[in-house]
Amino acid sequence: MKRFFPALLAGLVLLLCASALFAGERGTFFFRGAIGGGGVEDIPLYMYTTTGSELYIQNSKGLNLAITAGYNFSPLLSAELQTGTLKAGISQEVSNGEGEFKATPLLLLLNYKFIHREWFDLYAAGGLSWFLSPELHREGPGVTDTVKYENAAGPYLAIGFDFRFDPKWTMYFELGKPFVTYEYSSWTENGVSLTSPFSGWDNIDSAVVFYLGVGYNY
Repeated sequence: MKRFFPALLAGLVLLLCASALFAGERGTFFFRGAIGGGGVEDIPLYMYTTTGSELYIQNSKGLNLAITAGYNFSPLLSAELQTGTLKAGISQEVSNGEGEFKATPLLLLLNYKFIHREWFDLYAAGGLSWFLSPELHREGPGVTDTVKYENAAGPYLAIGFDFRFDPKWTMYFELGKPFVTYEYSSWTENGVSLTSPFSGWDNIDSAVVFYLGVGYNY
């Protein structure tokens, strides 16, 4: 939380600088929607299958959603505000166990098209990211755990490909990397507050995210 508001202020300054740079040009708005995955490293659940295999929280078992609103300052430069959900799930379905990690991302980015053609673009984006209400949940026989983390803030970089199949509509694929760490805040088990979380539950590092979606340009 200590880094959250300074990072938000820095993001607003970044956006204002870009707006001032292209103040004389008339831009256009765009919207995007996407599904994807990724976002956190594997998290041990300290639960096991009947064959003795350990269960984890893994990106491959989750689903991310992203909604983006943006403004084109020029054909090459745009600003984006993105939100959605980040969710990773349990590595293997079991009858007596559940687990997930979730957070609400908020991204403020500048996007630059370094290759701009009639029907496609290659672009790079950078800016700031915030991840709100991050939480780890585990449920097994007779036990329910909820581990909460501080809101995380840090830089964000991405690279992507835009394909225009219509003057207004695009399809895109994007890889992004948030540079944040989810820092432990509290842990409750069966409604009782505990301290000293298990190894791997205290601080969780972020991982690469990917998205596939469509966009509409006004």
